[in-house]
Amino acid sequence: MPRKTPIALLLLCTFHLAGFTQNFEISPPPKWVIEVDPNPDSEVSKYDVNGGFYNALIDYQSNFETEEEFTHQSLNIVTAAGITSASEIYITYDSSFQSLNFHYLHIWRNGKMLDRTADLSFEFLTNEQNLGIGIYTGALTAYEILKDIRRDDVIEYAYTIKGSNPLYEGNNYEFLYLDASNPIDRFHIRIIHADKEKHTIECRNCGDLKLDKDVKDGMRIYSFDESNIEAIDVEESQPSWHIPFRHILSTQAASWTEINDWGLEIFKVDGAQEELDNVFEEVLTGSETEVEKISALLDFTQNDIRYMGVETGMGSIRPFMPNQVIKQRFGDCKDKTLLFVELMHKMGVKTVYPALVNTAMTHSLINMLPGRQIFDHVVVCMDYKGKRYWIDPTISQQGGDFMHRSMVDYGYALIVKEGNNRLAKMSIEDDYSRMEITEEYVISNFEDPAELTVTSKLHGLNADQFRMIIEYYSVKEASDELRMIYANLYPNILERAKLKVKDDMVENVITLTESYTIPDHWREEEGYLMKLQYFQYEPIALYEYVSPIACEIKKQPVEVPYPSYFKQHTILHLPEEIGINVQDQHVDNVAFKYDKTAVSESPKHIELNYFYQTKTREIEAEAFIQVCKDMNTMTQDLPIKISYPLK
Repeated sequence: MPRKTPIALLLLCTFHLAGFTQNFEISPPPKWVIEVDPNPDSEVSKYDVNGGFYNALIDYQSNFETEEEFTHQSLNIVTAAGITSASEIYITYDSSFQSLNFHYLHIWRNGKMLDRTADLSFEFLTNEQNLGIGIYTGALTAYEILKDIRRDDVIEYAYTIKGSNPLYEGNNYEFLYLDASNPIDRFHIRIIHADKEKHTIECRNCGDLKLDKDVKDGMRIYSFDESNIEAIDVEESQPSWHIPFRHILSTQAASWTEINDWGLEIFKVDGAQEELDNVFEEVLTGSETEVEKISALLDFTQNDIRYMGVETGMGSIRPFMPNQVIKQRFGDCKDKTLLFVELMHKMGVKTVYPALVNTAMTHSLINMLPGRQIFDHVVVCMDYKGKRYWIDPTISQQGGDFMHRSMVDYGYALIVKEGNNRLAKMSIEDDYSRMEITEEYVISNFEDPAELTVTSKLHGLNADQFRMIIEYYSVKEASDELRMIYANLYPNILERAKLKVKDDMVENVITLTESYTIPDHWREEEGYLMKLQYFQYEPIALYEYVSPIACEIKKQPVEVPYPSYFKQHTILHLPEEIGINVQDQHVDNVAFKYDKTAVSESPKHIELNYFYQTKTREIEAEAFIQVCKDMNTMTQDLPIKISYPLK
């Protein structure tokens, strides 16, 4: 669906405007727009529809010359639930460089059109649902609650947003879906640009479908018009970077070289940045090695510059200069990236650059057409002593030196440096992020509570994530969450001692020690010849990585949590001798490797070892069934029952 569809927006936090320029009016559609009507021969029944309504018409027309995007929709309400879902209009835009012209609102009821345009009374709200995570967008939302909407009504409305961020320099980019997870009666797209302008437009996943092309009055027109479009089944397990829909890509950029040159201008530093000297005086003593200096300056950028993004107008693209960021002590990804790059340059490390990425498309970015608008995050690329490092200055509380800090693999990046003409594959291999757990159960007899001690070592990204948790929550709250994991198996479990946290920032390892008492751990059951009392053991922490899943045939690839590395050693001290048969298990498929082994040091002492590691970030659809069967076989064999005759 076109990216301007407003109905799906959800305001989590809204504020009424006071003194904002709205740049809004109600007016007729632009003259260049052509009129499009819904398909009268709909093949959709209410049983085909999710959410109680669907698009009878999506009409999207874009004029690159006038910088206008026209959206015209008809929403067909087929159930009572659809009334709630469809009877509000949200249209979001940035009034610092855009204006909103709303054209009309028509309600079609029993074949008759009711013009409700004169009844409109839009509220204008600031759309700042991300303030809680330090992002201010400055976007406005025109908001209207529709009155007297009934089942089987068709809501039809149209509007135009005019203007684009001046830092894009009139260079347009479109990414338009031609399908949706609901059926569409008619989908019409029209893209207009001057015939003399360079322009590339492609239809992806489209098979034999071709876009219509025409030239009229010096303007080139691309169009798509299709009726009775069936819904696309989107599988929850498919990776976010796989696009199951047909889609149109269009760009006025000729190459990645052009985007790189634009990026060089965006990240160009104006004037002397005297505040950098103050950072060196604040952070460094002069006795550090070069690696220690780089790490300390990265610590300053990550931790002493709080994350706050002013993503409005030009601020959504051009970073603040390092001088300002240092003085205000806040910045977003582009601000913190430029600051760290300039700190490195001043220190004499010149091969450090901003790198533009897309956090959703990740590895599929390589398949996109070049464009300024395609990126949503900036990180640092650093070539140091023959090795490439990727650094995210927005991640706080990371341990280890800069060469050993965990980093998300965003697939491909545009490294903004002189002469660059292509995307670079990040190829991040994280071989130090892992979870290692040792459990020791002491069950002395059949009357007293059992004792459990858990020692967890969190390395790399796992340590970073826990460190972030205790930045916001108390150790007691973290302790309660950890205890509840075991309470799933032992509901009456009690904390025997407070959670101990040891944080080794140099090695980036956090060690947690949990101590519990487990009353009522013995249960009773009828055996074949006698009553039994038994203790059930399961590697609870492993369930964070593995779980039973439905083995369904997939049409799309399946995402795998990667990297995942888990290792556990469990020691069971039992009250009496017992013969227990725990089968070793070994699985090695395209998605993961798993090992379970059991050893018995004595008839009263059992040790269990578990190892799980994912091998890839996605698997092909045809490989899923076997992976699923392996996963279910593993999880079925995880519970272990240790039984004795009831005394």
